[in-house]
Amino acid sequence: MRLYCLPLLIISMVTVLSSTHTFAASKQTISIVIGHENTALLDILNTFTQQTGYEINTRIFDNADLKAQLLKHANTDLPDVALIPGDFLGLPYLQLSEIKPSVLNKNIGERFKKSAMVDGKYLGIPIIAGNHLVLYYNKSMVTSPATHWPELRSQQQAIKQGNSIIAWSFNEMYWFIPTITAMQTLPLIGEQIQLNTPEMQRAIQFYWNLAVTGVVDEQCDYQCGIDKFEREQNAYLISGFWSFRQLSTRLGSKLGIAPLPAINGQPMRSYFTSHVLAFLNHSLTGNKREALLALANFMQTEEVQQALWHQLNALPVNSLVLNKIEMQASSNVQVVIDLLNQSEPMPNNFKMAVVWEAISIGFKRYAAGVIDAKQATELMQHLAEESTQTTASDAR
Repeated sequence: MRLYCLPLLIISMVTVLSSTHTFAASKQTISIVIGHENTALLDILNTFTQQTGYEINTRIFDNADLKAQLLKHANTDLPDVALIPGDFLGLPYLQLSEIKPSVLNKNIGERFKKSAMVDGKYLGIPIIAGNHLVLYYNKSMVTSPATHWPELRSQQQAIKQGNSIIAWSFNEMYWFIPTITAMQTLPLIGEQIQLNTPEMQRAIQFYWNLAVTGVVDEQCDYQCGIDKFEREQNAYLISGFWSFRQLSTRLGSKLGIAPLPAINGQPMRSYFTSHVLAFLNHSLTGNKREALLALANFMQTEEVQQALWHQLNALPVNSLVLNKIEMQASSNVQVVIDLLNQSEPMPNNFKMAVVWEAISIGFKRYAAGVIDAKQATELMQHLAEESTQTTASDAR
């Protein structure tokens, strides 16, 4: 899924909201916006309508557009509910309803529950787990996936497959995070922005060196990387679990999944978050409360959680359902679940939004040779702190 940089879900949506659309709906109709790539969700929502009689007015977005659209309508006509990445919950202006703990299903995993909390309050209900990055590889091109970057470089020399052996959305900073975690730090720890550090300087130097030495083509964006991997022009691809169904269809038994290569013996750990149901414009206190709670209960049932897996290959947040999947999982899915358990929770704090932008600006200037690594991290810290103060002031 593309989030603030913006990473997490880049696949085109079949339904797009026009600039003139309004979210208004009648008392008996729930208006919902979905930021997810699979329209099989519509079938699940249709089942809800059949079971309850509540109609649903649905719009589906590419996640790259979702945040901007929600903020655009924040002061006018927000939808009643949205299925969004958990880190959106920290955004001001959405006027989110606080959710009582009793509304959450008792079998939702604790890590996923935390992904729906901001300042100790539940502002969303976890529905889908994941969004973490994994290493896809082509079993016909490499017999054993590289466990560290020098090994991957050696394989590149043996394969001689074009100018690079691996692809990912290099210029989107969500893909940069695992390099930071391998340096044993994070860009945001609690309320503290941690960008101007020696660890961050080493991270941007390491990351950019992968492009300079031809390990990865920095000009190859998300779709380019997917295309090259599907055409078997690259042996590796770093992407999210959201790509699994598509890649499985194209590569079949050739597709393998492994952890990201280690850096100097330290594991690269991706961020993860959940897709959550969030109730906008304080809709839970309005005249649709009964219908919205019915939707919340429906989406948390074991039947729906199982359907999310079978129809979308979306990992459920219900621990009972997830445990059943794990027991019956293929080796690839087992790796995905193991990596989810090792991933870092993405902060829901609104500061993370400005951190993404600050990292991107500083890194791009470093890569262009305009500033050195130390100057880049100083710039990142300055931009993030300045933007955080401005955003907090505007929100008040």
